[in-house]
Amino acid sequence: MVTAPSAKAGPGSSRRATVVGVSLTVTVAVAGLTWAKWEPYLGKAFAAARTHSWSGRDILATGGVRAGDSPS
Repeated sequence: MVTAPSAKAGPGSSRRATVVGVSLTVTVAVAGLTWAKWEPYLGKAFAAARTHSWSGRDILATGGVRAGDSPS
């Protein structure tokens, strides 16, 4: 009678799988944050550093708020 090799993994392989899983998760998270949060503003930040002005509108003026207005 021939027996099949055991499907059990050793303790080192479980630890390796955990390390690979955590590393993959961290890599995907950093890549996602870079793409979604930081990359769109990279060009604006460099332009602002070069020209010392931001191309956006004043957020308070958009809502009709003036300096010295009481809180709503």
